[in-house]
Amino acid sequence: MNTSMTTHFWGKSLEFKPKGVMHYKFKDNNDHFIVERPNSACRNIIFGTMYIEHFGKMTIKNIRTGDECNLEFHKAGKGMFGNTKNLGLVEGTVKDADGETFYHLRGKWNETISMSPHSPKIGKFDEKTATLLWQAEQQSENCERIYYFTKFTLQLNKITSEMKQSLPPTDSRLRTDQRALENGDLTLANHEKHRLEERQRASRKQREQEGLEWAPL
Repeated sequence: MNTSMTTHFWGKSLEFKPKGVMHYKFKDNNDHFIVERPNSACRNIIFGTMYIEHFGKMTIKNIRTGDECNLEFHKAGKGMFGNTKNLGLVEGTVKDADGETFYHLRGKWNETISMSPHSPKIGKFDEKTATLLWQAEQQSENCERIYYFTKFTLQLNKITSEMKQSLPPTDSRLRTDQRALENGDLTLANHEKHRLEERQRASRKQREQEGLEWAPL
């Protein structure tokens, strides 16, 4: 997985363009998927209603079978304040190794995504034969107070006694400053953050004096 990206600031928006691809391998059937991600942007940073959008092409290819899914993430619109009518709109197709279309996909990445079988007569997504593939989780009533995080996002830092026994010592959830912040102790969190940063600075200075290069554990 390549998480590097390039950024572009256009005055009132900030765009992110991913570099490289993501790999997903399944041991049960040896499927190997390569995913090329779309671009992302934060609009109306200076004024207007700020919103996030994904745009451009996304490709998901199964190396074993040759099947390929091509998705187009549409921009919300143009103009000073943006037209958010098409915000989240996604359209695409699923084809086999010979290029024959089997399915059409349509929906919004922030609402629902559906799929319909390909019909030579219609030649596009058909709502009448569509099957719901994915639906966004409903946001809580106080979502503004928790930064619009989903339940999954809120639990990313959760750690149990069973998990702690199998986690590597480098797992960020074991950081003392992060644990203190999770527990609402801001004073201890700031103290631990400063202590960890000072220890890192001292370690780097010692490596420089000894002419050593940093190496991961």
